[in-house]
Amino acid sequence: MSRSGRVAIGNWSYPRIFFHTGNTLMVEIARAGCWPCSLCEQRVWVVDRRLQEAGVRYKWAPSGVAQYVDIELPTGEQVGVGDYLSQVLGVSVRETA
Repeated sequence: MSRSGRVAIGNWSYPRIFFHTGNTLMVEIARAGCWPCSLCEQRVWVVDRRLQEAGVRYKWAPSGVAQYVDIELPTGEQVGVGDYLSQVLGVSVRETA
């Protein structure tokens, strides 16, 4: 199963795109058209640190105009995208319309 949508992360100004396929979650961290501004660079650094601290398997997937992270989801665990990201990033994350 594959699906996509948007998530609101903490107090970030704009929702970010996500793609959920199998046990992989790809999330836009730095937005197209903005990257590489200093605020986006800080967000990439913070997300990287939080994923490391949470022991999550992930890799960065730069697209040239944005910065995405591919996160390997735990197998056998049925958790919503927003709930899982909230847990590993330590900030409120919710799916948006």
